[in-house]
Amino acid sequence: MPNFDDFKFDGEKDPESPFANSLTITRDNFSNFLHINKDAIDVAYGGWWAARVHSDGSYTTGGNVLHSQIKGGGFVLENYGVGIDFEWSVLFFFSQHWLMRHRCEGYMEIYWRGKADHHATLASTSDQDYTCFGTFIQIIQKGLVALDNFWDLDKAR
Repeated sequence: MPNFDDFKFDGEKDPESPFANSLTITRDNFSNFLHINKDAIDVAYGGWWAARVHSDGSYTTGGNVLHSQIKGGGFVLENYGVGIDFEWSVLFFFSQHWLMRHRCEGYMEIYWRGKADHHATLASTSDQDYTCFGTFIQIIQKGLVALDNFWDLDKAR
C-alpha cells in the first residue's frame, strides 16, 4: 500500500493535495469554510478535545482542561441552522435559542452526513498554554481511486 503522502497513485500530480486523508488530526485554532465533503461514503465523524500545551511541546488532556479555556471553534451544520459551541457544549439554533447548555469536559464527538450537510469548524482563539485538537475520519473518493490504481499496478506485475 502506498504512503498517505504519495500523490502518484491518484492520477493527479499535485503534491499539495495527496490522495489519502481518511484520518486527520488538527490543532492550534484550526478552522475551515462551509463545505461538503467529496467522500466515498455518506457519513463523516469528528471529535474535538481541549489540551494544555507544556513548554516542552507535550500536551495534557482531561481533568481540569476544559473547552471553556478555548474561545470559539464551534462546529456548524448550515443546512439545519444549528451548531455546537464546545466552550459550553451547547447545541444552538443560529437565532441563539439554546437547546441544551452545560460545561463541556473531555472528548466531544459528532457524526454527520459529510457529502450532504454543509459544515464548518469556526475560528477559535486560545491562550498559548491551550489548544483544541480535532480529528476527522472519512473515506474520500480520491483515496479509493488511488487504491484502485495501486492494485491495478500490482496486478500488472
